[in-house]
Amino acid sequence: TFDFNNLSFGKNISAYEKYLVVGCPVSEDAPSDIKTGKAEILLHNQSGSTESGGFSVLKELYCPFTQNGISQEISSDGNDILTDQLGNLLVHDNYTINDMFGSSVDITRLDCVVGSPQSHIRGSNEIHAHGHVFVYNKDKGGIDNWGLINILEGEPGSEFGFASSLHRDYLLVGSPGHDN
Repeated sequence: TFDFNNLSFGKNISAYEKYLVVGCPVSEDAPSDIKTGKAEILLHNQSGSTESGGFSVLKELYCPFTQNGISQEISSDGNDILTDQLGNLLVHDNYTINDMFGSSVDITRLDCVVGSPQSHIRGSNEIHAHGHVFVYNKDKGGIDNWGLINILEGEPGSEFGFASSLHRDYLLVGSPGHDN
């Protein structure tokens, strides 16, 4: 079947040395039952020549509140961050709303962030989505594993995670719907 997630492949990108992270949020009008985006971390394949070695997918990231994201993170999470912190809040059915996971991405030597400005923990429509930013660490769960280390949540309707940027020890997050 055709993967409608690929219609937005490269909507947002960030690179650091040999790593590239690509955001792939699902378009609002995509004719697909899948309403969650993804992000891909790619590794530049070093070759001995002066020619480019190309890129290969190192890891696909999915919103941890979805079935794909839950199974991916639980399988590589030695600290049980999702089950300990979120408990029974996680969705048990199919994810039904467009979370815009992958709307913003950034990567540094050790960390990667992915914004999801329309996400809900329960994965169902509420009055206003909270929005989230998911923080991954390069060696969490193994070398080049890029495991989840933190989840930041915004206020309802704030579109938290619309933009994100890592700079040294700082994480900057855009939240254009936040009302002062």
